[in-house]
Amino acid sequence: MKTKYFITIFTLFLLNVSQGQQIDVSGLYSSSTIKQLKNNWGYDLKYNHFINKNRIGLSFKYYFYNTEYDNIRTSLVDGVTKYIEEQEPQNRRIAINLIYSYILVENEKSNLYIGCNAGINYYRFRGVNNSIRITDGYVTKVIYPYEYTKKTD
Repeated sequence: MKTKYFITIFTLFLLNVSQGQQIDVSGLYSSSTIKQLKNNWGYDLKYNHFINKNRIGLSFKYYFYNTEYDNIRTSLVDGVTKYIEEQEPQNRRIAINLIYSYILVENEKSNLYIGCNAGINYYRFRGVNNSIRITDGYVTKVIYPYEYTKKTD
């Protein structure tokens, strides 16, 4: 198994050495105001190929969303009952992007490109919901797993 990984990395290195190609590997961190997507880590694998003054690329991004969060809300029916939901997510996001850009400024130390980036995102929401319901001073606790997916264009 390790031999397969070594051969793959070595082959990618050899492809990268040949002129006109570039491989980028980077770590990612981002946050959102949406609790399900808060404080996430990930990685990005990007391949670029240079043809004359054009750059064509393909990017693969993978994000992990594992930050626990709480939802506290009041019932809309009676206005008294409180719901406290402790979410333990194991959410994932996969993004695949196609990149095209044209070089505007070319210097020895830096280049300036302009272009477009089109992609598709796939979200998988999974985790455990620890739900506590407080009605007239009585506490009820329920634990259930959840899973659903979402695809965006």
